[in-house]
Amino acid sequence: MKTPGKNRNNKFKTNKGMTSKKGTKLKSEETDLRFKAENLLSDYVVTINQYNSCMAELEMQLTEIRKQYEFKIDKQKKKIEEIALKLRNFAEENHDLYFGGEKKSMNLLHGTIGFRLGNPKLKSAKGFTWTSILELVKDRMHNYIRTKEEVAKDKILADKDNKDIKELITQCGIEIVQEESFYIEPKEEDDK
Repeated sequence: MKTPGKNRNNKFKTNKGMTSKKGTKLKSEETDLRFKAENLLSDYVVTINQYNSCMAELEMQLTEIRKQYEFKIDKQKKKIEEIALKLRNFAEENHDLYFGGEKKSMNLLHGTIGFRLGNPKLKSAKGFTWTSILELVKDRMHNYIRTKEEVAKDKILADKDNKDIKELITQCGIEIVQEESFYIEPKEEDDK
């Protein structure tokens, strides 16, 4: 005599949470989950399309506004550059009088003009190139030569399928990994 639930070919399962027919509840749950995903993706696509429509409308309006002000803005920009050049010329022509010694700025009624020292930088002296300077520094100031060592990751990736290299990669404690990243790719709808 066979006991119920022991027969592997039995069409009825007795496990908790299952319906009387084999797999009916699981298929129903899968369908429900897929339906939820379909609804979420539908909402996503509709929202993306609304967003893109709003952005396109905004860009069109901004383009129109820019066109309205383009001439005025260009005119003012050109005038600003011309006045700045005149102020610079004044300062350079009168450098010794107003900006000599420790004084680097001049306070005026509507603001300040002046000269600022930039950050120190190296420049090759007349008659020297950076190639010739490198050789001289190697000889006389060797502590100021930079040598940068780093793993050639791009070369390892290019040779990763080479049998000899695979073993060396493992011995050196390197792992080649690829990470998954989630994406959403809405279907493009034709505008008609």
